[in-house]
Amino acid sequence: MRAVGADPDTAALLEIAPRKAIFSIERLARLADGAPVDVERTGPYDAVSPLTDLTAYRVIQEALTNAGKHVAGAHVQLTIAVRDNRLEVIVADDGGHGRIARASTGLGLISLGERVRAADGTLQAGPSPEGGFRVHAVLPCIRATPRDPDQRTRMSNIRVLLETIPGIEIVAEAQDGTQAVAQAIRHRPDVVLMDIRIPGLDGIEATRIITHDEKLSTVKVLILTAFETDEHVAEALRAGASGFVGKGINPQELIDAIRTVADGDCLLSPAATRGLINRFLAQDPPPRRVAPALENLAPREREVVVLVATGLSNDEIAAHIGISAPTAKTHVNREPHRLCARL
Repeated sequence: MRAVGADPDTAALLEIAPRKAIFSIERLARLADGAPVDVERTGPYDAVSPLTDLTAYRVIQEALTNAGKHVAGAHVQLTIAVRDNRLEVIVADDGGHGRIARASTGLGLISLGERVRAADGTLQAGPSPEGGFRVHAVLPCIRATPRDPDQRTRMSNIRVLLETIPGIEIVAEAQDGTQAVAQAIRHRPDVVLMDIRIPGLDGIEATRIITHDEKLSTVKVLILTAFETDEHVAEALRAGASGFVGKGINPQELIDAIRTVADGDCLLSPAATRGLINRFLAQDPPPRRVAPALENLAPREREVVVLVATGLSNDEIAAHIGISAPTAKTHVNREPHRLCARL
């Protein structure tokens, strides 16, 4: 499944994936493309939160991949240390027999820096005095105080989560509605995860453009927003969204929602469903329309016609509406003629 994200907000979303960094060293070491990797681990890793673990995993993954791609004959030292409520990760190579020149501001390292900062950590990367290349990340084992993340941090957070889920691939991110539309046209993902209040073109209008483009007929939009009002739900559904969930959704429910929408089904959160029901119930019921042929009949005469249509006998009609059998028979014989109907 391929997905595009447009500013989803998820601090708690990072707390579900199994811890990976400390248990995936052997597999990660293969990313070094044959370079020997020495691993040193110290401290109680159980103290590390899932968010910090996932971030450490990405640091190790990126650093070892770079060592394998850019260094010939290198030896790599990987250090993972937990102390003073901090996780420290150092990946350093010795330079090997030669290397391709590279700066510490490559796109991979920029993205990595954003991930580390999203977890309240710090990252340093660059040539080491010994001649090799060194990546050094320091992360809190547990985030000390919650904070209100900015847009880029929110997107980085949700990307860290979804990239750990089998079968889900993040193909692009967008900072505003216009970018979301452009990325959907470029990548044609299975699902676009869309917020409502985003800069420029809002999420509702971006959803409408995507869902009404015949070339994007296979692209589904899942709204993820803090604004679960009935007005927003109704607007999103009219725009063509396939799902609507709130940012209070738990991580596993979000993953299930993405898969449900990707499979072609529709999904509304309980709050969104409740809002729509309340909106419907608050509306005045439409006036009951009477068939033109019945307009000239009195209420009792209409009632008799309905009972005749259900197949009741004269005696049953009389008992049902509390009239005598002869009166019922009179109604039964008279009303069809007034309606130009035949019994």
